[in-house]
Amino acid sequence: MFSLPVVVFFVFVLKYSVNVPFWDDFDAVLGFLTKYSNFTSLSDKLWLILSQHTEHRFALNRLIVLAGYSLGVVNFSALIFIGNLALVGLLFVVYKSSILKENKTFLLLPIPFLIFQPQYHESMYWATAAMCNFFILFFSLLAILFFSRPKKIYLLLGVLFALFATFTMGNGMFVFIIGALILLYQKRYFDFVFLAPIAFLTILFYFQGYIQAADHPGVLAALKNPFQTLQYFFVLIGAPVAFLKIQPVALISGVLATLYFGYLTFTKFFKKNIVVYSSLLFLFITALSMSFARSGFGIEQAFASKYSVFSILFYVLSYISLIENFPKLRGVKYIVGFVLLAVCFNGLSYFVNIDSIKSHNLSVQNELLYPDINRAKNVLENAVEKGIYTLSSVGD
Repeated sequence: MFSLPVVVFFVFVLKYSVNVPFWDDFDAVLGFLTKYSNFTSLSDKLWLILSQHTEHRFALNRLIVLAGYSLGVVNFSALIFIGNLALVGLLFVVYKSSILKENKTFLLLPIPFLIFQPQYHESMYWATAAMCNFFILFFSLLAILFFSRPKKIYLLLGVLFALFATFTMGNGMFVFIIGALILLYQKRYFDFVFLAPIAFLTILFYFQGYIQAADHPGVLAALKNPFQTLQYFFVLIGAPVAFLKIQPVALISGVLATLYFGYLTFTKFFKKNIVVYSSLLFLFITALSMSFARSGFGIEQAFASKYSVFSILFYVLSYISLIENFPKLRGVKYIVGFVLLAVCFNGLSYFVNIDSIKSHNLSVQNELLYPDINRAKNVLENAVEKGIYTLSSVGD
């Protein structure tokens, strides 16, 4: 039963994914490969891989794209599938993060039903978003898991996956901060001295020549409207609970989730499970950064399906902390109740989002979905001319 929602999820991924670029895919995949093929210098190619796109430097995503392209023409269905596979890795890391021992699989049974559902359908069927939004969580939580373990090999692995996270999405750099806090809390001062300069140089490099995206409101807009920014933050966290995008429901849910995180901090839950607490802290900081960067778009934007995977994970980790904190909740009747709630949540997610999934599937097959249609046509034509992408694969 633990694998059932995973299988159903990937059946939907395979059924409705289309080998057609969508939105950022034109620039981040086809445009990138076209530029890459024009360069002959290794240094030029390396800088292109590390270059900024919108607010991020997603080198890891570009390496995945290059690996896929090396096998033939680029295939967006394959990239979508690879991006969604990160959720399987994320489930494994979440499972390993729990300190539960007896009946662990049974106690954590609600989790796959919460993770593998289509509330984040926009990321599910968008190659660039799937690779960014799903891999960032997998890499970040895996790095946190490694940082929590005292052996030197785990420290090195933590640094490696923190680097992967940083060069998947910008919020990945928060993992270095979380890792440093873990090392200080565990009094691993020599390890901290090793990590600190790597973190500093990585973040310094990340912002070297950094350009604020022109079409994004930025931090100043958030500071000018602090009440809206705070609302955005709570709605962002509470959005998965508000299936019909009802702001008051999302707002209240977000406030309650934040209060619960405050309770975990006040009761020093990190002493019991530093991995789950640190992962929640990472998500909390991520939500804050997103609120400062995005709240200028308006509170409704907090409901964007591509963001909901971050919020869902907040509830998943909160559930783990709940049953680890309160042994009585590990009783069969309680777990069965949690499972039934998770199954209902999963089913309702499919019911509410299936029309959007079908609509997206039809839309990408019938039109170029990009803000500038002429630019999209030009990028597509160049990619086809260079043999990077083939139009005959549309609708595969």
